[in-house]
Amino acid sequence: MREQYIRRRVPEFTGVTPGEITWTTAHGDLHWANLTGPALTLLDGEGRGTAPLGHDAANLSLHSLPVPDVAERTARSSPTCWTPRPAGSVS
Repeated sequence: MREQYIRRRVPEFTGVTPGEITWTTAHGDLHWANLTGPALTLLDGEGRGTAPLGHDAANLSLHSLPVPDVAERTARSSPTCWTPRPAGSVS
């Protein structure tokens, strides 16, 4: 994901010009089929890189909408679950 793309497309679709964008390490394709348990494991990491803060959380939330109970639990999740790491950090 490139900042130039976001700065061009967001106004096209929303009429809003983005201000400062905070970038963080992101999975890039976070949805329920890419999560396993009971010990949390992320799968399908070839899209890993940087994205605007909240990208992964928003993507997971969107994939939760078809199941209302899951969507509600996802929306209620603590923001601390989505604590960003500096772009480029690995752990």
